[in-house]
This record gives sequence, structure tokens and C-alpha cells, in this order.
Amino acid sequence: MALMHPRVVHNYIKNGFYPTDDESLLRLGRMVNSRSEGSVHLLDPCCGEGVALQHLTGVLERDGRKVESYGIEIDEERAWQAKTRVSVCLHADLQDTLVSPRSFSLLFLNPPYGDRTSDHHNKDIRKNEASRLEEYFLNRCQSLLMYGGVLIYVVPHYSLKSKTICNLIAKSYQKVGIFRLPEQQFKQVVVVGYRSRPGTICKEVQKQLLKVGENIVNADELPEQPEYFYEVPTVTSNSKKFMKLTLDQHQLIEQIDAHKGLWRQFDMLYRPVVKSEFRPLCRLSKWHLAISLAAGEINGLVCKSTGEKLLIKGDTFKVSKERVTSSVDEETGKQTTTRVLTDQFVPVIRAIDLTENSDTYGEILTIK
Repeated sequence: MALMHPRVVHNYIKNGFYPTDDESLLRLGRMVNSRSEGSVHLLDPCCGEGVALQHLTGVLERDGRKVESYGIEIDEERAWQAKTRVSVCLHADLQDTLVSPRSFSLLFLNPPYGDRTSDHHNKDIRKNEASRLEEYFLNRCQSLLMYGGVLIYVVPHYSLKSKTICNLIAKSYQKVGIFRLPEQQFKQVVVVGYRSRPGTICKEVQKQLLKVGENIVNADELPEQPEYFYEVPTVTSNSKKFMKLTLDQHQLIEQIDAHKGLWRQFDMLYRPVVKSEFRPLCRLSKWHLAISLAAGEINGLVCKSTGEKLLIKGDTFKVSKERVTSSVDEETGKQTTTRVLTDQFVPVIRAIDLTENSDTYGEILTIK
């Protein structure tokens, strides 16, 4: 059983980080397997240094599965350590990420513990209920787990006193198992189950969770050799969104180094567009001219048969014309003045004279 120096434990707790001990990870790894063909995707939205994801990845890879692991970690130092252990790791707050729903085979959730601060509250938590971080992360992350996917939820036993947590699990998970971790420094339990489509609350599971939370009954210790295995399903689609909405300086540098900006796709994105040119059937009227100018279609190099060259650019601007009329009431002698403003769109073509040896060479001309 792995032990930690008291000072290290204090630092973990101070930063809201309660890592799962090695013995518990070893036993949890024995409870999951995957015998299906295809790849499995694992998610840990509070991955710390990525140790739990790395261990579960190794377990499933021994079953011959292709495994991709995804982690999110808010602490910068731990996030950059996790990047060496997991397939993809985001240094981000969970609320600042965009993740495709129902795209993961297994959700390992060991969230920070404690009450949420007032600036964290939002509309997805009922206003009149004291919300804890354990509750928020479960509510926020369960939509990311595919139906039939496996939940591994590690929290202190007293977190299960929350009726919201108990109802979420009893309503949305099947074959739920509740176990006490062998290392009891943080008084943790683990809840394991298959995600199902929300239905009616299973009263038996709800009562069992509440009893463990109230410490009325003591959950069985996580077995060294499990009697029941949780089968991790394969993902149905490999396309997913897993990104941070805002990048810090280090992440921006990492993305630039990885993708080299847009230069690899420069020719595809900025290739010249070939336009077919057609001569008008008849001379343009002022209305046609105004429409063409407003659309930006009248521009470019124009060469006359006499050798003149003009670089032209057409535009349209609006002017208002004022018309004033006056009238006098014969009975009262009162004079009334009426002003009517009429908007007109005036086309203008400006050109740079590129004709060599011309008196206006290089000057800007206005064509009316």
C-alpha cells in the first residue's frame, strides 16, 4: 500500500488534489476489462499528474485494445506532467473546455472535494441547495460518458449524503457497486457502474448510497480479486471535440510548434479563384453601374486600344439631397416650411494612371 509523506499530503490537500493511492488503482484496474474489437477512449477531467489514466490505459492495452486517454487538469505543473503520461491533456478549467457528449468509454472521476465558492455557481445547480464540487463534476461530466460506458467515481464517503448525487447515480447507472478504498487517509469510497439512459430512480441503490454517506453502514473494501468485471465498451466514432476555449502562452506555443500555423494548408486555403468573365450584352445603365460598383465587381487593370492603362477601383457612396417647400395658411397667415431629405447612391470610379509618358502618370483620377 502506497504511503505519502505528511508534508506532501498537506500540499495536495491545500491545492484541492486528493490523488488515488497506488493500491486502490491496482485493484480498480482488475475490475475493468475490454474484450470487444475496436478502440476505447478514457477520460479523467481532474487527471492530476495522469497516473490513474496511465495505469488504466496499461490494463486495457494488455487486453489487446487500442486505448486513447484524455485528461483535463487546472494546475499548470501537474498538467504538464500529465502530458507525458496520457494521449491528450488540456491545462484548463473544466468550464473552459469544449468536449463532445457521449464520446468516452470510461470516465474516471476523482474530483476536488469541498463546497463550491459563490463565483462558481451557475444555472445548472439549483440555487437553494448548498452545492459541492463532487456534485458539480458528476453532474457536468456524466453527459460525456457514452451509454453503456463505465463510471469510476472516487469521493469521500460523506459526499454521498448529497441527495442530488445519490439521485443522479440511482437514476442514470446500472449494476452499481460501492466500495471502500483500502487507503482511508481521505475516507474515500468508489462508486462503479454502467451509464444507462435516465429512468426512474432505483430506490435500493439510492438507500444504499445514502447509508454509506451517513456512515450508517460501512461499504465493503475494494476487493483484491473482484467477483465481477466491468466491460469497457468500444467507441462508435473516433471524431470528437476535445479542446480548450482559451489558450495560455505555453499552450499557444505548443500548438504553433505542432501545426506550424496555416502554412501547410496555404495553397489549399489561399489558392487563386478562377473567375469566368462575360461581356455585357448591352451598355450598362446607371442603375447597373451602381449595382456593379456596390458589389465591388468593377476593379482591376484596364487597357485601352490607344495604349492607356488605368488601375481602377469602383465604389458607391450615399448622399442626401434636401428639398425645401414653404406654404402660407391664408386664414391664419401661418407659414409652414417642409424639408424632405432624399437619399441617393452615387457611383464613383477612381483610377491610378499607369500609362507611361503620360502627363498624369501615377496620379489618382476620378471617372464620372
